[in-house]
Amino acid sequence: MKKRIFAVLLTLCISLSLAACGGNNSQTSAPPADNTQNTPAATPAEDTPTTDWPGNDTITVVCPYGAGGDTDFMARLTFEKVQERLGGNFIVQNITGNSGAVGAQTVLDADPDGKTILFYHTAILVNEGTGLTPFGFNDFDVVSIVANKSNGQYFMRADNKYGIKDFNDLREYTAAHPGELTLAYQAGGTSHLGAQMLINGGANCTLVDIGGKSEQLAGLLSGQIDIAGLAINNAREYVDSGEFICLGYAGDKSELYDESKYPCLKDYDVTDDWAMNYSVFAPKGTDPAIIELLSDTIGDICANDADFAARAAEAYYILPAYHNPEDAAKALTEQAEILKDYVGYLVG
Repeated sequence: MKKRIFAVLLTLCISLSLAACGGNNSQTSAPPADNTQNTPAATPAEDTPTTDWPGNDTITVVCPYGAGGDTDFMARLTFEKVQERLGGNFIVQNITGNSGAVGAQTVLDADPDGKTILFYHTAILVNEGTGLTPFGFNDFDVVSIVANKSNGQYFMRADNKYGIKDFNDLREYTAAHPGELTLAYQAGGTSHLGAQMLINGGANCTLVDIGGKSEQLAGLLSGQIDIAGLAINNAREYVDSGEFICLGYAGDKSELYDESKYPCLKDYDVTDDWAMNYSVFAPKGTDPAIIELLSDTIGDICANDADFAARAAEAYYILPAYHNPEDAAKALTEQAEILKDYVGYLVG
């Protein structure tokens, strides 16, 4: 009797199951139980940061140069825009010294908890390549390249006693008078690299280390040196007034420059493929979710924020140039290879 009852119940269950499967042809049949799309996502460990970063935290953005320069400007502009999108409290802290190495070391030694970020540029490659630091960009987690600009714009006084009006004049004069003119630079930094590239392009000058951009501007104004590589915003008023002439800017042609005032050095067959890439790094071991969120946010800013692009262009002739972590690391590696040809000049 029990067997008959069990058989009836089994038949009834099978019938009901078949009816449920064939009752509505518009429904999709349930996938097999082992389909990976239906496997619940693994629950993250409790101590793993999640993409709710930055939350209400204060995030320190270390700029390894002083306030008021192009790197400081871009750090503040970038993270002003990041904060608008993600919230939190992003504070730019200027930690200067040793051509940016002191600030970079601070971030290198920081906990990888998402609360410390480094905003730097390609001087990180120069510092490692010349032995100034025992570390380089590979010792950080690369977040992104944000923007770039020419590695140098070179200026002389318009009333210079040599009668030089453009780079061809400079090249001809220094060929006849090698080493007579002085070219300002700062030892170990990107201005050192740019100055050497200018010399390799035919400007047979004597390098004089008088410090950073402000010291170089003062030196050019006073006649202490003959040529200076200045930030465009520092030199623009003197070009407009006719006091300075621009010999040229390095790198590729840019629509941001007025060619009548600022010629491209490639027009004089001066090759300089070393762009100044403004980049973001995090301490090694930072949660990949934070890296991804920050990088994607910067990418959106570069692609879609017209105010960001306009302010960078107006202040320093800087263009957005977003690279994700993988592409940024590749670009920095390529620049490190270019640098190898110049290390002998920089440490000699």
